[in-house]
Amino acid sequence: MLAPHPDYNLFKSKLQRLLGDAISFKGVLYRACEPMYANTRDLLTGEGSRKTGGRWNPPRAFAITYLAQSLEGAVAESLGVTAHFGFDPSSRLPLTLVALDASLHGILDFSNAKTRKAIGVSVTAMLDCDWRRENHRGAEALTQALGRAAFDLGVEAIIVPSAVKRTLANVNVFWANLRTSSILKIRSAEKLPPPP
Repeated sequence: MLAPHPDYNLFKSKLQRLLGDAISFKGVLYRACEPMYANTRDLLTGEGSRKTGGRWNPPRAFAITYLAQSLEGAVAESLGVTAHFGFDPSSRLPLTLVALDASLHGILDFSNAKTRKAIGVSVTAMLDCDWRRENHRGAEALTQALGRAAFDLGVEAIIVPSAVKRTLANVNVFWANLRTSSILKIRSAEKLPPPP
């Protein structure tokens, strides 16, 4: 179990004041993943991130599905993992790339300067956060605390700047918080293999 980030409660109270400014998103999102997970059961569950954690969620806390706002972003995020560990990017291939039709509500936009200012966290602090190192030390990282605070407040998703390429943005979805009116549907899902 990780030690909670010392500013978690502060972040949560500041985010709670921003809930009235939450936005909606309607459009196409993208995901690139290993073929073994590219089926209608596993592709969007966020179960892998729940188990191992990620930049915006601590391990074993909650599921989050990491999605990109562009094709380039989906591929960059998927291959960015190899760069972090110094692997050859070709070791991550092949990838399955999917498009998703999304209609989401109650989103907090951490890529927005006004939102970051209200929270008191800079884009540099978000992007330079070495969440793996923090977790290895037994501590929840800054970005994970922000994600956890948003999740605990019932937010459906967060828009975040990409740590792989700063000009890109991602939409990270909290499955447990989706409203019945929200949509996240794989396009051409019939082309994917059935669950193993």
